[in-house]
Amino acid sequence: MKSSFYEVSNATAFPLAEVPVLSFDDWKEAICSKVRNGAHLSALTLLPNHQLCAVLSDPANPRLLIASTTVGESYPALTPDCPQAHLFEREIFEQ
Repeated sequence: MKSSFYEVSNATAFPLAEVPVLSFDDWKEAICSKVRNGAHLSALTLLPNHQLCAVLSDPANPRLLIASTTVGESYPALTPDCPQAHLFEREIFEQ
Protein backbone atom coordinates (compact mmCIF):
# COMPACT_ATOMS: atom_id res chain seq x y z
CA MET A 1 0.00 0.00 0.00
CA LYS A 2 1.37 3.40 -0.98
CA SER A 3 1.87 5.88 1.86
CA SER A 4 -0.37 8.93 2.14
CA PHE A 5 2.69 11.04 2.94
CA TYR A 6 6.05 11.86 1.43
CA GLU A 7 8.70 11.73 4.16
CA VAL A 8 11.68 14.07 4.18
CA SER A 9 14.30 15.25 6.63
CA ASN A 10 14.00 18.81 7.87
CA ALA A 11 15.82 21.45 5.78
CA THR A 12 15.98 19.12 2.78
CA ALA A 13 14.86 20.04 -0.74
CA PHE A 14 12.53 17.59 -2.43
CA PRO A 15 10.65 17.35 -5.73
CA LEU A 16 7.05 18.48 -5.28
CA ALA A 17 6.05 15.89 -7.88
CA GLU A 18 6.96 13.18 -5.34
CA VAL A 19 4.35 14.35 -2.81
CA PRO A 20 1.23 12.18 -2.94
CA VAL A 21 -1.86 13.96 -4.27
CA LEU A 22 -4.86 12.49 -2.47
CA SER A 23 -8.57 13.04 -2.86
CA PHE A 24 -9.70 15.79 -0.49
CA ASP A 25 -11.50 13.36 1.82
CA ASP A 26 -8.52 10.99 2.00
CA TRP A 27 -6.13 13.93 2.53
CA LYS A 28 -8.28 15.36 5.32
CA GLU A 29 -8.58 11.99 7.05
CA ALA A 30 -4.83 11.34 6.78
CA ILE A 31 -4.04 14.77 8.28
CA CYS A 32 -6.64 14.52 11.07
CA SER A 33 -5.62 10.97 11.95
CA LYS A 34 -1.96 11.94 12.36
CA VAL A 35 -2.88 15.02 14.43
CA ARG A 36 -5.17 12.94 16.67
CA ASN A 37 -2.18 10.65 17.26
CA GLY A 38 0.15 13.46 18.34
CA ALA A 39 1.51 15.01 15.14
CA HIS A 40 1.61 18.77 14.63
CA LEU A 41 0.41 20.61 11.54
CA SER A 42 3.58 22.61 10.85
CA ALA A 43 2.47 24.18 7.57
CA LEU A 44 -0.57 24.37 5.33
CA THR A 45 -0.26 26.26 2.10
CA LEU A 46 -2.15 26.72 -1.14
CA LEU A 47 0.07 26.58 -4.21
CA PRO A 48 -0.80 28.55 -7.38
CA ASN A 49 -2.14 25.43 -9.13
CA HIS A 50 -4.85 24.99 -6.43
CA GLN A 51 -2.82 22.29 -4.73
CA LEU A 52 -3.24 22.37 -0.95
CA CYS A 53 -0.12 21.06 0.76
CA ALA A 54 0.20 20.05 4.42
CA VAL A 55 3.42 19.45 6.35
CA LEU A 56 3.26 17.50 9.59
CA SER A 57 5.90 17.02 12.25
CA ASP A 58 5.65 14.14 14.66
CA PRO A 59 7.70 13.79 17.86
CA ALA A 60 7.73 10.02 17.28
CA ASN A 61 9.17 10.41 13.75
CA PRO A 62 12.26 12.54 13.01
CA ARG A 63 11.08 13.17 9.45
CA LEU A 64 8.49 15.62 8.10
CA LEU A 65 5.34 14.17 6.53
CA ILE A 66 3.94 15.94 3.47
CA ALA A 67 0.68 15.32 1.60
CA SER A 68 -1.36 17.33 -0.86
CA THR A 69 -4.75 17.52 -2.49
CA THR A 70 -6.19 19.52 -5.35
CA VAL A 71 -9.00 21.95 -4.57
CA GLY A 72 -11.01 24.41 -6.62
CA GLU A 73 -11.71 28.03 -5.75
CA SER A 74 -12.90 26.88 -2.32
CA TYR A 75 -12.83 23.78 -0.14
CA PRO A 76 -14.48 22.59 3.09
CA ALA A 77 -12.51 23.99 6.02
CA LEU A 78 -10.12 21.65 7.77
CA THR A 79 -10.32 23.71 11.01
CA PRO A 80 -13.50 22.15 12.49
CA ASP A 81 -11.81 18.74 12.53
CA CYS A 82 -8.24 19.98 12.99
CA PRO A 83 -8.06 23.22 15.03
CA GLN A 84 -4.32 23.46 14.27
CA ALA A 85 -5.32 24.47 10.72
CA HIS A 86 -7.13 27.63 11.87
CA LEU A 87 -4.41 30.28 11.39
CA PHE A 88 -3.15 28.66 8.19
CA GLU A 89 -6.65 28.70 6.70
CA ARG A 90 -7.15 32.33 7.72
CA GLU A 91 -3.97 33.24 5.86
CA ILE A 92 -5.03 31.23 2.80
CA PHE A 93 -8.40 32.99 2.83
CA GLU A 94 -6.80 36.44 3.11
CA GLN A 95 -4.56 35.80 0.15
